[in-house]
Amino acid sequence: MRASVLLRETAKRLEAVTPDARFEAKELVCGALGCSEMQLRRDDPELSADQRQQLEEWVLARLDGYPLQYLLGNWEFYGLPFIVGPGVLIPRADTETLVETGLSFLKDRAAPRVLDLCSGTGCVAMALAAHLPKEAIVYALEKEPKAFSYMEQNQKALQSAVQLLLDDALCPSFSEGAFDLITSNPPYLSEEDRKTLQREVSFEPESALFDGGDGLYFYRALTKIWKDRLKPGGMLAYEIGQGQEEAVRQELLKNGFVRIRLVNDLAGIVRVVCGEKE
Repeated sequence: MRASVLLRETAKRLEAVTPDARFEAKELVCGALGCSEMQLRRDDPELSADQRQQLEEWVLARLDGYPLQYLLGNWEFYGLPFIVGPGVLIPRADTETLVETGLSFLKDRAAPRVLDLCSGTGCVAMALAAHLPKEAIVYALEKEPKAFSYMEQNQKALQSAVQLLLDDALCPSFSEGAFDLITSNPPYLSEEDRKTLQREVSFEPESALFDGGDGLYFYRALTKIWKDRLKPGGMLAYEIGQGQEEAVRQELLKNGFVRIRLVNDLAGIVRVVCGEKE
């Protein structure tokens, strides 16, 4: 059966679970074929029996809510391909705002020292490192061994110079400081948020999503622990959930940060709160 026929059929079936049915169908068909979108359009190849079986298994899993990114095994973030799968948070376009904020802040620093906390796949740290001078020193810290294994795979696949730390950001053994920039996309979903989450999110690791309380625990704890690891004039930058900006801004103010800024994502939602150390 030709790919174009399966693409139409797959998109129709996926309409039940996603508003992006055409896009997801294309990703799955290309994944089953091991081809690019351009090859798909140009050649309209036939799928073998094994490829059709793979596609069918993926479609059934997707209809059950399983994340598209886990099915494909990789996902693009800030122009880089990241290996993903069960046990690690899926990189999201919203988080690119955190990278943009960091790069803008560091643009005039020749050899910055950078640390990313709660790193997951390592996407933030590795995207930053890919766009910083080669003299930059970038660390990525993650405590969950399963997530850390994905970070190791991504470091190798991307040949990234990021230095990986298997450590707990809330109780770190890593003792270095004098950072120009510390970033984090910590768990920020509250127990109340759990009630309204999309089904896909339930397949991602709870430890990367929920803080066990009001969604602000990590902002309070990380700010106190890591503020003294910044250089004077260094910046702490957090990704936040929708509506958390004032609470996180107040937390930075309480801890002596100045020049605090709120940064919108492409949808116009405040996605990053950042402040500088005096």
